[in-house]
Amino acid sequence: MRRWLDRWPMLTALLPVAIVWEIVGRLHLSSFIPSLTQVFGAWWTLVTKAHLLQQTVESCLALLAGYIIALLVGVCIGILTGRYSVLDAMLSPYLDTMMSAPMAAFVPMLVLVFGLGKGSIVASVALYAVFVIAVNVRAGVRSIDHALLEMAHSLGASEALVVRRILLPGALPLAMTGIRLGFSRAVKGLVIGEALISLVGLGGMLATYGGGFDADFVYALIITLVVIALLGVGLIRLVERRLITWRR
Repeated sequence: MRRWLDRWPMLTALLPVAIVWEIVGRLHLSSFIPSLTQVFGAWWTLVTKAHLLQQTVESCLALLAGYIIALLVGVCIGILTGRYSVLDAMLSPYLDTMMSAPMAAFVPMLVLVFGLGKGSIVASVALYAVFVIAVNVRAGVRSIDHALLEMAHSLGASEALVVRRILLPGALPLAMTGIRLGFSRAVKGLVIGEALISLVGLGGMLATYGGGFDADFVYALIITLVVIALLGVGLIRLVERRLITWRR
C-alpha cells in the first residue's frame, strides 16, 4: 500500500472522488450532477460528433502562444524590477494593482484593441499569466544574497554575465513557482477569452453547452481543460527538476 501511494499519489487521491461522484450521479439527486460514466459518454460524443480534438488543438495553440508571450514579458519585468530599485518603485503599483484586479473586466478593451479574432484570445491568455510570473521572478531576484552580486562586480563581471550566472540561477526556485502558477492562470484566460470573445475552441463549447444546461457535456469539457492544465503543470515540474538539480 505504501509503495502504491508513493508511486501513484494523484491516482490515489482521485479514485475516491471518482467513486463518490459515480454513486451520487446514479442516485439522481440532481440533474446537474450526472454520473461519471455519463460524463465520459458525453466526452466520447464530443470527440466523435463535435470535433473536440480539433477544438482542443486550436485552444492549445492559442494557449501556447499567449503563455510564451507572458513568459518572456513576465521574466523580463521580474528581472528588471528585482534588480533595479528605481524601476521597481515605478512599476510595483501597476503589478500589485493588476494582481488583484478582475481580469475579465479587461476583455472589452482587448476586443477594442485586437478585434474578435484569435489575437484577443492570445492577449487574454497573456494578460492572465504575465503578472503572476513577473511578481514571482521579482521575488526570486530579490532573494539573492547581495554579497554575491558585489563580489561578481568586484571581479569585473559584466551586467549580462551577472544576470546569466547569478540572477537567473538564484531566482529559479521562486521563478518556477510563478511559471507554474502562470500556466494555471493562462488556462483561465483561455476559457474567458474563448467564451466571452469569439465562442471558439473549448471555451466556446463550454459556453454553448452551459447555456443549454447540458451538465454532462459541461463536465466533460471541464475535465478536458483540467487534464490540459495538469499536463502543462506536470511538464513545467519536469523542467524544474532538470534545471534545479541542486535543490534536492
